[in-house]
Amino acid sequence: MRRSSSNDNIAPITTNKTRVIVSKLSYHEHEIEIKRSKFVAKIASPATEKEALEFIKSNSDLSAAHNCFAYRCSNKSECNSSFRSSSDDGEPSGTAGIPILNVLDGYAREPHRYENVVALVTRYYGGIELGKGGLSRAYTQAVKRAFDSIDLESETKLVARREVVVFANVEEPSLVPHLFQALNEAQTNRFVLDGKVKIIEEEYDDENGGCSLELLCDYDYVKELESALNEATKGRVQLKVFDKD
Repeated sequence: MRRSSSNDNIAPITTNKTRVIVSKLSYHEHEIEIKRSKFVAKIASPATEKEALEFIKSNSDLSAAHNCFAYRCSNKSECNSSFRSSSDDGEPSGTAGIPILNVLDGYAREPHRYENVVALVTRYYGGIELGKGGLSRAYTQAVKRAFDSIDLESETKLVARREVVVFANVEEPSLVPHLFQALNEAQTNRFVLDGKVKIIEEEYDDENGGCSLELLCDYDYVKELESALNEATKGRVQLKVFDKD
């Protein structure tokens, strides 16, 4: 048997903590006004995609012109949508949801660490058209200012992410490339982009051609990882999961 070093194509996990909002309202709210339109941004830390959708539904103001949103969640609910999602809610395509999501992606990284987060921006129309560029800047600014107005000491806390060790083994040589493709293919999963899975060690069977991988994985991603690897190998991968410590 021979062992190789960690795969350089897999992004390392840079932190084992994520920041969550713990204010009395369970969300943070901030309001700005641009050319008479009022933009009210609400930011929360849902544990699952289902919670993000429930937050959007319960906090949208149906009397307002638009309730635009975006969210990032590493825990998928029974909903069959992507863990990154957004909505323009009637604004011109690409002027609200995507700008909001871009801000969330930025604040998910160091030093902010808001990984599971939803932002809902309610717009109360003031009678002046902003144009596509103006709308995009307005929604971006609304969410950025909301994040920047959060009191980190009293409204947030850092929560440790639980990590586990996953052993993935395939005995058939023809399945080995598919195993790595499933881990590295950003089109079908976001393991690499978000650093949720890291290959710690690879072990190859020189005689039979199989491969065993030792993976460090966020606990919340185990089911999604299992599904991706099973799909790639037609169910012929053996997985074992252990606590990291």
